[in-house]
Amino acid sequence: MAVLQGLIIAVSTFSQLPTPKVTWEAKSLGWVLMFLPLIGVIIGVVLVAWYGICTVLPVPDLLRAVGYTVLPLLLTGAIHLDGFSDTSDALASNAGVARRQEILHDPHVGAFAVIAVVMYLMAFCGLASGLALSWASAVAFAAVFVMSRGLAGLATLHLPCTEASSFASALRSPQAKTPSTVVLVLWVLASAAAVVVCGGWPGAVALVVSAFIGALAWFWLTRQFDGFSGDLAGWLIQMVELGALAGLVFGTLIVAAL
Repeated sequence: MAVLQGLIIAVSTFSQLPTPKVTWEAKSLGWVLMFLPLIGVIIGVVLVAWYGICTVLPVPDLLRAVGYTVLPLLLTGAIHLDGFSDTSDALASNAGVARRQEILHDPHVGAFAVIAVVMYLMAFCGLASGLALSWASAVAFAAVFVMSRGLAGLATLHLPCTEASSFASALRSPQAKTPSTVVLVLWVLASAAAVVVCGGWPGAVALVVSAFIGALAWFWLTRQFDGFSGDLAGWLIQMVELGALAGLVFGTLIVAAL
């Protein structure tokens, strides 16, 4: 029952999909991270369906790219983009660790956060407009949303949390840590394999970029805040998705030029 409740909490927290109401108990919260990549699967299915619509109808490239950019945000309620904006705002302050943590948990939106989100959306939409049109590339792109959440789940489980990160701490249960880790690793490996198999050499480039961003979050980002948190997980998810998309697009251009 606790695992099922963890699934429902994961879907209700990290997506806008309707779910039954359940009580948030400590034993249930420990199983939530295991199901975080499942939200990526749902996003991936929707994006592949959007690609199918674009192949049937004469959808302009710009509108197709807007769909790739907006649909994940609509499905998730932009919860991870919110974390990305808070993290970007704190990093741009160039302040000490204590001040960065204050900015991270400040409910107000700073100027740097707005700038970062606008730049991110412009970059994502621009790259999406250059994504190679094929079912294989669409599946590779969709798998990125699973991989990003698997990496974020592993980071949340195994990196030390900041003192103020109560929700991230609540998701870490000694009882569920090992099985959640195994499941998340399998999610990451399966999605990474899909990116490479379906994306070919561009997929391999996307995988390298994603690994670099994951290492950056693991070894650098946590030092900037003296720990990990839900907002930093949002930053990691969004940056992996942007970086992998850039890898798919520029990888295709490089292969075409050779």
